[in-house]
Amino acid sequence: MTNVSSLKKDSTIDQSKLLNASCIIGIKLVKEKVTSTQLRRLLTGFQMAKEKMKNSDDVAEITKLKLNLAYITARNSNIIRLTDILDSMLSRNNAPANTKMDRARFNNVVTLLEGVIAYHKLAGGRD
Repeated sequence: MTNVSSLKKDSTIDQSKLLNASCIIGIKLVKEKVTSTQLRRLLTGFQMAKEKMKNSDDVAEITKLKLNLAYITARNSNIIRLTDILDSMLSRNNAPANTKMDRARFNNVVTLLEGVIAYHKLAGGRD
């Protein structure tokens, strides 16, 4: 659980932390009966924002994602651990200027979510 909580606090996140946290979260979400469909819908929103942010310096996409996280959490309280981590990681990205470093951090958020889905499926997650 240390790797997971460090994602909320650390400003620098290496790939091994992302991998370990993805594994832990993915397995916990299977136990909490979160479906693959719920996770894939969440990922779709993040991937669309990632594409939009490639072509502009608009951080409004991050705000939209945070609102989407709140909505998803309200609909399914079993996913609150994941949405809490994603929200805190996005909060660090919500800076006045969208620099290359901010984009790299946002890409880490997307990578974490992709890893969670992979480990969720590996651990037996179902629709």
